[in-house]
Amino acid sequence: MVAPNRIRSSSLWEAGVVRKYPATMRNESIWSVTPLGETLRKIIDSGTNPNWSGDRSQLVFERSQEIWTARADGSQQRRVEGIPLMNSLFASRMPSFSPNGSSIAFFQPNAGPLGDFWIIPSTGGQARRLTFDLTAGRSSTWTSDGRFVVFSSQRAGSMTLWKVAAVGGT
Repeated sequence: MVAPNRIRSSSLWEAGVVRKYPATMRNESIWSVTPLGETLRKIIDSGTNPNWSGDRSQLVFERSQEIWTARADGSQQRRVEGIPLMNSLFASRMPSFSPNGSSIAFFQPNAGPLGDFWIIPSTGGQARRLTFDLTAGRSSTWTSDGRFVVFSSQRAGSMTLWKVAAVGGT
């Protein structure tokens, strides 16, 4: 089963996650898929939640509670240094590239599935917290001009979309 994951636009190839559940082991990989689904090509082993860079030349994804980047063909995989540790084994960070690929927004679980949204340079470095709510959150994306991060969160009690300035946050 191929489950496309957070695909932002159509192109010759799209990224998706293939989940396999042999016995008691969980194994997830990232595959590229033609839009009509006739061709599958594995590009990353042991990865989840892929997201394309704006120019489609890179992917950002999760692997073993870490955030990684790779070229679109799966080569040059690199762990992003500076991501805070997380204490939840079952929470996802759902990273997303800024439109120019210079930054990555992600959800940082701090208390089980509760946490906040952060930004880090895509080359690694000092992560910066955008929200201070310690609440349930889901995936994020950027506005096309890169000035804001849009995300879903239970900040006001129910899951709703929010927009915060990428330079300051709230």
